[in-house]
Amino acid sequence: MITPKCGASESCSLTVDVVLQSSDGEQLGAHSKNLELYSDAFPIAGSTIPPDGDIVKLTENAQILQLMLCFTHNMPPPDFSSLNIQTLFAFGETVNLKYNMYYAIKEQPVTRALCKFLAYKTKVSDLSMIDDVARRTMNIPLENVVGVLVNLETFRTWVRYREKWQSMLVQYRQAFNQYSQSYRGNPGPIRDNLTQTSDHIGLPSRTTAQCTIAVHTQANAKSGFVLTSAEKSAKQSAAERVYEVVDQLPLWKDYL
Repeated sequence: MITPKCGASESCSLTVDVVLQSSDGEQLGAHSKNLELYSDAFPIAGSTIPPDGDIVKLTENAQILQLMLCFTHNMPPPDFSSLNIQTLFAFGETVNLKYNMYYAIKEQPVTRALCKFLAYKTKVSDLSMIDDVARRTMNIPLENVVGVLVNLETFRTWVRYREKWQSMLVQYRQAFNQYSQSYRGNPGPIRDNLTQTSDHIGLPSRTTAQCTIAVHTQANAKSGFVLTSAEKSAKQSAAERVYEVVDQLPLWKDYL
């Protein structure tokens, strides 16, 4: 097998000892020590010995993997200005939720790109996707947002929106904890995953909540637990409370 060049930079002189394959079939060279240093999701270099020619297949496409690999090198960050918003979302969620790449999470170009997109959509009164964008800026430090949302009215809107979002985050966690305690079984892994997701990208939509509760229900059924009528009623009431909180998420248009 011909070893591909480093996926971050063709001029990289480090030895490629890991080959990553994207979901669209592209192979990118990487360095196990760098992956260990810059991400919490990869094993310690040298702790595993993959078979010769082994390829690590990942679910991200080549563009996302290339961006990620740039943050495993001591080099200037990539240019995010030409990326579409879907790619920015995918990159942000990947480095936050899956690979825990702190350097990439804190990188200012991602922050600027999201905030600039939010400012532009507000300026031209285009509210499509604006809540998806806004929710992905909720955990950005205030001092990082000030320098980008220079329009005072837009900044005020963002501050009020975030205050509402933070209050709903508390209510969401309480509602979901109540739901997960409303029946017998082990809800921990799914609950923890939802909590982590909401911490990074905002509260889930009603559809996401419904899907998660459906998974919970299926897992409980497969485990052999039989709910009493009272337990079923309590579980349904708790689920409705989750939906109620999600439906009260702030909408950008309400703060203009």
